[in-house]
Order: sequence, then structure tokens, then C-alpha cells
Amino acid sequence: MDDSIAKPSQAHVETAEDAERGAIASSRARGTVQLLDEDSNTIILIPTPSPDPKDPLNLPDWHKYAIIIIVAVYGAMSVMCTSALGAVFPVVQELYPPEQATHATDLLTHPTLFMGIGNLVAMPLSVAIGRRPVFLATLAVLLASGIWCANATSLTSHIAGRDIYSLAPMMIQEIHFLHQRGRRLSWFVGIENTIVAAMFVATTYIVPNLGLAWWYGIITIINGLTLIATYFFVVETKFDRPKDAQEGEVHLKLDEDGNLDSEGKVRSVFRVTTARHHVLDPEKYGPKTWRDSLTIFHFKPDWSALWTFYKETGQGLILPTIFWLVLRNGAFLGA
Repeated sequence: MDDSIAKPSQAHVETAEDAERGAIASSRARGTVQLLDEDSNTIILIPTPSPDPKDPLNLPDWHKYAIIIIVAVYGAMSVMCTSALGAVFPVVQELYPPEQATHATDLLTHPTLFMGIGNLVAMPLSVAIGRRPVFLATLAVLLASGIWCANATSLTSHIAGRDIYSLAPMMIQEIHFLHQRGRRLSWFVGIENTIVAAMFVATTYIVPNLGLAWWYGIITIINGLTLIATYFFVVETKFDRPKDAQEGEVHLKLDEDGNLDSEGKVRSVFRVTTARHHVLDPEKYGPKTWRDSLTIFHFKPDWSALWTFYKETGQGLILPTIFWLVLRNGAFLGA
């Protein structure tokens, strides 16, 4: 954080009353936050945005909606790639010799398995190196495997292509404040489901009339356009913040002149609400430019995050209910 946020209009010096409130806040159950500011009766912005113009929370609304639409199209096409063939599977079976008909079901079951494997690869990588490079890479894989499937000349090649097709992060919550996420995620789900429904219906006409190659071709064209839009509009949404920013207030130490000082004795709480906005400081952090937006790698890789991800995933799998659900899900998909 910088000096620009330590202004009287944006932060306040801690008093006895503030200390009492802090004690009450610290007694709250872990994982809970205070969403309403009692003084102004307005909503507290969580996480606390920074004065850096490159903070994804500071993106304009049109840019945030553009990201929602792009990610929704990506999600819809991923669902189409893995699930839509079930609607026209009898037509697909007729494309292969009778002796291969039993193996044709692998076109439906393998992608679901590899979608899970893809999550185990993409999610920890997005934590370690950032969301943008992983998202671009998964779209590139989606595009390449779509071309593979469209040109597959054998069932084995087709199955292999669809397995890679499903190796395909969630970024919407990182560009919105806590009180906005429910509404914006609803937009995402609504757009995605509308596209999926329309494409499922279209599949029943495209495959019988134009053929399976054209079905893959149409989806691949959409994925290609999505990849181009992603490169220009989907910025890196990972951003380093103080841990207390996730609680809606950043605790600062100031010197007697009101400047940030790690050894300062004056404490201040920086809190941003819907009525008390923060001021961007491009002079210190630099203005946000297209070059910043188009940069693919923004962080030094944190490979220790991979171990943390797999360790916590393994700890979750130890829970009997989770383990039982995984077994049941696998049994139903494999049946």
C-alpha cells in the first residue's frame, strides 16, 4: 500500500472505540467478514481495492462484462466438446464398423475423466503462474484438439483427440467485490447455459446433415475467435494483496506525519465502501496500458503452490463423505 491511501477522507486513526471494534471483529468466526459499515450504513468493498490502476478490481464495468461473456463462451464450448455427442450418439456409431461400436462409447466417457485430470493440472498452475497464461494455454489446447478431432480418420485417433479436448480456470470472482459476485456469477451461468442449450439443439441438426467434422469445425472456429478475444480482453486477474484486504479493511502503520512506516506507532484502518471510494495513484504505480493487459506472464512462478494445492486436495479426499461421492460419481460415469 502507499501514502495516497492514508488520507483522512479514506482512512481513520485508531481510537479506543476502534480498538473495541477490532476486538469484536477478531472474535468473529473464521471465514466471516463484516459486509456493512455501521458508521455510514453502506456496503464495504471486499476485497479492499488498491490504488494501483492495474488492480483487476479497478477494471471498468464494460471490461468486467466482456470477461464474463468470454469465459462463459469458453465454458459453454468446453461442455459441448465433452457432452454434446450424447445427443447424436446413434449417428456417431454409424460412422464406424460394427466391431468398433462398443468402443465408440469411449468418446463420451473418456472426455469426462480427462476433464477432471485437466482441472488437476490447470488449477494448481493458475495459482503458481497466474490465470491468464493458463487460460490462454487451455484455449490453445482446445483449438488444436478440435482440429485433430475434425480430421481424425480412425476411432482411436478420435478418442485420443477428445481426451485432449477436455484438458481444459474460474476468474470471475477475482474481478468483482464480494457483494457483486452472486449477481455476476448468475450472469455467467445464464449466458453459458443459454449457449449450451442452443448448441445442443443445433448439434442434432449439424451432425446428421453436415457431418461430425463440420460440428467440430464450427466449435473450433468459435474457440479460435474466443482465443483472440481472450488475448486482448481477459487480463491477469491474480493480484497480490495484504491478507487483511480479504476482510475488507487494511491495517496500516503510520509515522507522526501520516506517512506509511512499518515501524510507525500510529495505526490506521483503510476501508473502502460504496460511498467512500479510493483514489487511484498512477503516478506511483504507473498508468494501466494495453502493454500491461497483453503481457502473458505477470508473476514469478510460485512452484510451492503446486505442493500446497495437491496436499489440500488430498486432505479433502480423506474425508469419508468426499471419498464416497468420488467413488459414486466414477461408478455412474463408468456404467
